[in-house]
Amino acid sequence: MKKRWTGWLIVLAMVMGLLLTGCGAKSLSAVEARSGVVRVLKLLDVAAYDIDTLDYVKSVGSAYAMGSAFGVGSQGKETDVFVSNRHVVEDSVELGYDEEDDSFYLYQYTVTGLYILQDNFAYNTETNELDSSRAIPCTVSYVGANEAEDLAILRTPEPVPGRVALALQDSEDSLKQSDPVSALGYPYLSDVGTSEGYLLASVDDVTVTDGTAARFFDSVSVSSEETLGRVIQHTADINSGNSGGPLIDENGAVVGINTWVTSDGDQFTTTAYYALRIQYAKNALDSLGIAYDVYRPGIPVWLIVILAAAVVAVVVVVVVLLMARKKKPRPNAETEEYRIQCVSGVFAGRRFEIGHQLRMGRDPNRNDLVFPAQTQGVSGVHCMLILDGGNLYLQDLGSSYGTWLSGGRKLAPNQPVQLHRGDTFSLGSERESFVITGKGGL
Repeated sequence: MKKRWTGWLIVLAMVMGLLLTGCGAKSLSAVEARSGVVRVLKLLDVAAYDIDTLDYVKSVGSAYAMGSAFGVGSQGKETDVFVSNRHVVEDSVELGYDEEDDSFYLYQYTVTGLYILQDNFAYNTETNELDSSRAIPCTVSYVGANEAEDLAILRTPEPVPGRVALALQDSEDSLKQSDPVSALGYPYLSDVGTSEGYLLASVDDVTVTDGTAARFFDSVSVSSEETLGRVIQHTADINSGNSGGPLIDENGAVVGINTWVTSDGDQFTTTAYYALRIQYAKNALDSLGIAYDVYRPGIPVWLIVILAAAVVAVVVVVVVLLMARKKKPRPNAETEEYRIQCVSGVFAGRRFEIGHQLRMGRDPNRNDLVFPAQTQGVSGVHCMLILDGGNLYLQDLGSSYGTWLSGGRKLAPNQPVQLHRGDTFSLGSERESFVITGKGGL
């Protein structure tokens, strides 16, 4: 009974624990989610090519570009896996004008280094100096297969100190039109006005802008000249540098990857903001075998309180009932329900308790009921009575003259036979016979 009582209490305690912790990943505010965002630095070599012949013209020198990324894995734990945009980490080609040559060239930007910056003093744009003790090199484990999948998965040699994984949206249906969203990242405009040319990269310098989900659409909704993928249009302000950063819902779950903007022609006046659906990242992580947490709504606090109170009440009732319940004495079937009474022989008229078992024979060192040494037909170890689960069995132990039941049936050696009250048996011959009785007789 104690084990059963303890078991029920353990089960109830587990249920109560689940109710109190809710289910799914933890809900985060936008400010709390900043620790899941990093700044990505891309170092480049730049070369100019003729726009007509595509022949190499000259080396222009080095350059840099920036973007954002966010951690994935076990929510709240430091991680070495980050999600960003493909265009943040790959080579690129742009058409540009060279004032010195008064010519247009195709400029090839080739990546020479890719880093996650740890703080505000990792890279200086005026001196182009990188402090390797404040920057962690990263490699690209995955890039999107086409223009509709502007996605990249980055890996670092070890988890980045102080930068943690964010939970991802479990189902796209959880975000509705006009729901609140927040864009997190390191936009270029955040660096404007900073002194000494350093790029801001600390957790405290992650920019948070709020807005709403405006609409959801995919590439078939736009002109065939642009393949944009499945995206979320939103109103949270982003600009150059936000690319690759997370768009999160009101629970802190990542619903999209901020990717591009549309502009009315003024570099600093944008009219719409777009984030790639997070499902692209989930598919890529699945293909790489990388685990990640998803956010599922927990149980509302008011419901937790009610259910917890109900569990406590059940525990109290169970404890009271168990403590009030009197333990009734159980009859020991093995010692009280059966006796044997000697009908004839050296023990005629005497009754014996069986206990768990009663071994019978002439050897005083090996038997419970010992017959005199000269008793004819009884072996040194003759037979045994056994109580098992309230049932009585008789087993011959390989005696010389056999163990017999009423009617002349001889038991096979070492094969127990069940007996009941009123049954008789004898050792060797009917001269040494017994009858099965109860505590008070037959």
